[in-house]
Amino acid sequence: MENPLREGKTVKVEVCDNLREVSNGYYLVLGIFTDATVRNKFIIKHIDSGDFNANFVFNSSSLSHYVYSDKYQNRKEVLCQCKKKEEDELYKDIIIAKIEIDLREYLPLK
Repeated sequence: MENPLREGKTVKVEVCDNLREVSNGYYLVLGIFTDATVRNKFIIKHIDSGDFNANFVFNSSSLSHYVYSDKYQNRKEVLCQCKKKEEDELYKDIIIAKIEIDLREYLPLK
């Protein structure tokens, strides 16, 4: 797929699988934190600054909190949102987390 971002700009895509309490999709991640206190300060600072929707997911593989603003169903949607936000200071260091959950892991054994 063609990169919709301006010349020379790319966004890192990280694939995470089998995270608990989240659904499949593409998450627009604004920051990754190992300390919950720092994570909370980041979220509060940005919520206080305006209309900012924030939530987080914990990645037990990396022991990190991923603070994200929105979730999208496909790559095209999330890349379009990156394009819209690429000049916004809040989104300067974003990454995309592609969450994939294998539901077979949760099916009962017969």
